[in-house]
Amino acid sequence: MKINNEKDYQKYLHEVDALMKKGEENLSKSELKRIGTLSASLEAYEDTVYPIIKPEGLIGMVEVKMFEKKMSQTDFAKASGISLPKINQIINGKRKADIPFAKAVHKILDIPADYILSHL
Repeated sequence: MKINNEKDYQKYLHEVDALMKKGEENLSKSELKRIGTLSASLEAYEDTVYPIIKPEGLIGMVEVKMFEKKMSQTDFAKASGISLPKINQIINGKRKADIPFAKAVHKILDIPADYILSHL
């Protein structure tokens, strides 16, 4: 099944929601199969219409992680012990990321070390 427009997307989304509200133990085998089919179709539509843009480079990942943690540059500076001007310069591309910055983004923002090393 292919979803081609937002109207169908919303319709099938509501159908899945209604079935899910019944509870798994109260669903028939055909309803469970229907949820699986609709879920796959909904996901395919979302991937096409609402793509998630992957961050580019270390700074892009830092910005994404700060956003996810609802952390400002000031918050990150306080948590890392790195001065706010230095963080601002690194994020704005006016200064290269250094080892203390790399350690801080690994520890505070949970960015994997191998990702950091491959993007320095």
